[in-house]
Amino acid sequence: MNAVSRTLLFVMALGLAGCGEKVYLVKGKVHSNGKVLPVKAGPAATGGNVQVIFLQTDAGEGPVDPKKAVYNPADGTFTVPGAKGSGIPPGKYKVAVVWQDDYPLGADKLKGAFSEGATHIFIEVPLAEELDINVAKPPAGK
Repeated sequence: MNAVSRTLLFVMALGLAGCGEKVYLVKGKVHSNGKVLPVKAGPAATGGNVQVIFLQTDAGEGPVDPKKAVYNPADGTFTVPGAKGSGIPPGKYKVAVVWQDDYPLGADKLKGAFSEGATHIFIEVPLAEELDINVAKPPAGK
């Protein structure tokens, strides 16, 4: 490889390094009329949990890669770090919430009202403000 080819390859690599897709850190809170969703303390295999899952709806054909939030049971807040910890791609998402005790065997305490198939929460990233999810307000008909 001659010097010109190496230089051209180096310049192309630098250009590609800066072409990463823009991502946004999504933040919010899950609650029931302002009250934190309580979960049983315990190791990950036996304690309770709240899962907040973002499913992109405008990603085209193929499988959907769910983006899971990191939930803080102390105050009900969450962040969606994405694959590299800095956020998720822009787009339209539906947001599912599952609240369980005795994970993984516990039933959803929300009775599927905010499951992937029933959720009524649809957002567009980037958000103008933090997401506020009140699970005391299930979708109509639930």
